[in-house]
Amino acid sequence: MSFSQQVPINAYIAAARSPPLSESANKKFFQTKPTQRSAFSAMLLSISSDSPLAAQESISPHQLRNARFAVPEQEFGTQDVGRRGRFSPQVELRPGPLVAVVASVSLGNRVAIVPGSLCACVTLPGVVYRPLSGKPIPSEIALLYRRHERSCAVRAFLQYARTEVACTGNDQ
Repeated sequence: MSFSQQVPINAYIAAARSPPLSESANKKFFQTKPTQRSAFSAMLLSISSDSPLAAQESISPHQLRNARFAVPEQEFGTQDVGRRGRFSPQVELRPGPLVAVVASVSLGNRVAIVPGSLCACVTLPGVVYRPLSGKPIPSEIALLYRRHERSCAVRAFLQYARTEVACTGNDQ
């Protein structure tokens, strides 16, 4: 015989892909302390392994001028590639979640700009990831929580997350 006990937990914490906190325009909306860091990785190009661009080590934004984009929920990476390449991205599909974006790249003749952290956990047949040339486009994850959080579980998780970010060197 098995049973479970339900215990209510009132913990308020969220992980969110934030607009780049390294850009000064976004600093007025997010308050951080000098000891707080967000997890950082550079945006990458997700592209079909059959594409001629897949043979290159890195791709410059202007090479994507005629590409058809699958855009994730947070599209600032795609828009930044267009700005750097001096073109308006041709958005063909907005599948939403990142896994759906990469799946759409594997199914069709599309490209996508995705967080670099994704390539370590999402691999699909026919899809490769390539870095973009030039200054990295930041992709950051921020933890949002109440300023005066009392929950032991939340405080323990925040401490764990800070330790992990510090250990991986994500302190940009």
